[in-house]
Amino acid sequence: MDAVVRFVSFEPLLSDVSDADLAGIHWAAVGGESGPDARPMKIEWGGAHHSSGGRTLDGRIWDEMPEPSGQLRHEGF
Repeated sequence: MDAVVRFVSFEPLLSDVSDADLAGIHWAAVGGESGPDARPMKIEWGGAHHSSGGRTLDGRIWDEMPEPSGQLRHEGF
């Protein structure tokens, strides 16, 4: 699918996604459920690189949007 930014969300994360093919994906988000009946989530299910607090990764705070990799083509729906 043509898009300037490709995003995938694994929410709620209920099993291991470390083997997911993220080729061509700019952003991936993982998150667990909340509330009294929330199912458990294991941090290691998200793979080797996980963020802390939603914006911190490898000691850096990430606030910017990813750079678009190409032009978005709109050919109608």
